[in-house]
Amino acid sequence: MDDTLAYIFDRLSSSIVQVVSITPPLFNLNPQVQNTTEVGAGFIYDDAGHIVTANHVLAGANTVNVVFIDGDRYNATVIGRDAFTDTAVLKIEDNNDTAVPDTIRPSGPVTLGNSSALRIGDHVVTIGYPFASKIAMTAGIIGQTDYLLYFPFLGYSVPNTILTDVAVNPGNSGGPLINMRGEVVGMIYGRLNPTATSAGTLLPGLSVAIPSNTISRVAD
Repeated sequence: MDDTLAYIFDRLSSSIVQVVSITPPLFNLNPQVQNTTEVGAGFIYDDAGHIVTANHVLAGANTVNVVFIDGDRYNATVIGRDAFTDTAVLKIEDNNDTAVPDTIRPSGPVTLGNSSALRIGDHVVTIGYPFASKIAMTAGIIGQTDYLLYFPFLGYSVPNTILTDVAVNPGNSGGPLINMRGEVVGMIYGRLNPTATSAGTLLPGLSVAIPSNTISRVAD
């Protein structure tokens, strides 16, 4: 298992990026009000260099950067986004706002797996940039394959999402959920809000991922 996890990280880490979005204040009347910066993750989706990430990471950003494991940083254009599945697609650019030639980034796309084949108890990992730090991997198992992700304040839900105990934190959203064959079977939405006990102690939270079959349909 240890060799498998190390192999997965070595194979995929160059295809997983940090996504940094910068949103100006809604009403910029006070010059002391700072921009809002969100940090998440994303992964190279296809041979054309499109990057999939979580839509909520982008928020209302007018500037998006992607940073690779080697520190290379690029501007990115939002090609498309779907709030109902929390999916967004980016394309990296050079400083002249033109698409970056494939020769600049040799990193290849990830391989998507069949999320419908997941079983409760399957081992999975995720790779991201927790707390805007260096790239990191965490591991866990599949807890449910038909979890209902509900947004009461928005009035809609996402059915058949993946529940897992993989540890995620701010900076992991948009990163891949990966099976033991190195296939991406989901995209991390985020951690469910932990429940506080009467003593105020936070209980460990579970995390949710959007299935890869949904991602491929929406991203395409």
